[in-house]
Amino acid sequence: MSADADHPVVSPEAKPLDPQARAFLERARALGGPPLHHLTPAQARAQSRANAAANGAGPDVAEVRELTIPVNGAQLHARHYQPHGARGTIVWFHGGGWVLDDYRVAPEHRFPVALEDCFDTLTWVASHADAAPLVLGGDSAGGNLAAVCAIRARDRGAPEVIAQVLVYPITDSDLETPSYLAHTDPELPML
Repeated sequence: MSADADHPVVSPEAKPLDPQARAFLERARALGGPPLHHLTPAQARAQSRANAAANGAGPDVAEVRELTIPVNGAQLHARHYQPHGARGTIVWFHGGGWVLDDYRVAPEHRFPVALEDCFDTLTWVASHADAAPLVLGGDSAGGNLAAVCAIRARDRGAPEVIAQVLVYPITDSDLETPSYLAHTDPELPML
């Protein structure tokens, strides 16, 4: 396999999976059930909720509040976590292949509904946030939505986003890159 500027060769031995990520994936595997991509959207959502519940409580934070955020044609449910000593606001868009959880998802809601929901959410949070600066982030499909929302905010001149945190964002539709192939593990769901 040869490298080029768009597809550098990545050795699977070069960067082992983070121990916390491996532990999370092994817990998900231990729960059993078929891989999410073998399920209907409704089944995948139910399995995702069950897996999330199995993770238990998260870290101690000062406050957790449920929010309802108005977007064009809907009300979205969100959760606000206020860590101890927080000095800023992070808007986080979850992963899930654009099919799982909070923003309006496929296949019931086609593109660009999820993107519009996320940008409306970002704008709403920017106008209601108790703490600045504003950081935007997401994982997987949420990383894709965060990156596009950051570009849109830049191009529109608002809201001001000072940084992005993108965790394994989907920024390309090529599923045959060396790094993608090197890090696929059929024994661990979601990877």
